Amino acid sequence: MNKAQIREDMLARRKALPKEYARTASEAICSAIIESDVFAKSQTVLSYMPYGNEVAIKEVNLLLINTGKRLCVPRTLLNYDMEAVPVDHLGSDLIQARFGLLEPAPHKKAIKPEKIDLILIPGVAFDQTGNRLGHGRGYYDRFLLKCRKDAYKLGVAFDFQVLSALPFESYDIRMNAVVTEKAFIHFIRQEQL
Repeated sequence: MNKAQIREDMLARRKALPKEYARTASEAICSAIIESDVFAKSQTVLSYMPYGNEVAIKEVNLLLINTGKRLCVPRTLLNYDMEAVPVDHLGSDLIQARFGLLEPAPHKKAIKPEKIDLILIPGVAFDQTGNRLGHGRGYYDRFLLKCRKDAYKLGVAFDFQVLSALPFESYDIRMNAVVTEKAFIHFIRQEQL
């Protein structure tokens, strides 16, 4: 299958997930993230606000805020670019933006990508070697090029979204690991934070 076919299939499967399964799987994924060494060592984390039945990681986002770590959320820009913006509150600091996403309000200032230790990255699909298939606009690929090489890239997905192999391009950036409700799959060893 090509990328478009995989994307269509995965999005349909994710949309059809029973609500209760999505809820309990999301809780298990949040626990795995929170209990990981990389989470403990990270001070500045770029997370995301779930969209279209993505893994719900509100628990992780709230813990970041409540423990004094820095939670950043993506803000999309023109030309398929994005920036990382610190938020202190999941209500008043966010607005509904393009594509129906919750994004940081305009008055919130972005930080430099080099400041980020851990990046929690949603995706449509991942594979067993760390490749990621997103929605096809390249926001994360462009953004990840600006981050430190040792910034930990953690894919976040339901177990069915991890395939044996995906088609990929030379410019695609691989994940260090993917976390699902069933496993924390490590791909690339990196310098310790």
